[in-house]
Amino acid sequence: MLKLLEYEAVDYRHWIGQEEFINMVGTSFLFPGLTAIKLSAMIGYKAAGFQGLILAVCCLNLPGLILAMVGYQWLA
Repeated sequence: MLKLLEYEAVDYRHWIGQEEFINMVGTSFLFPGLTAIKLSAMIGYKAAGFQGLILAVCCLNLPGLILAMVGYQWLA
């Protein structure tokens, strides 16, 4: 997951530089929670401000949330 985030943000879209990505990965380990979500939030904030942060976190969590809700409805 981290390699995919690195490819998209650094190599493909050029939102951040390689050194900045490495610093963000190091910073993401300071806080509890999933690294990919924290890292995507930081990249989203850097790329588009607060709206980018919200959008990045929603886009990373929304597919799993939708699948879980559909699965719960199917089992109930």
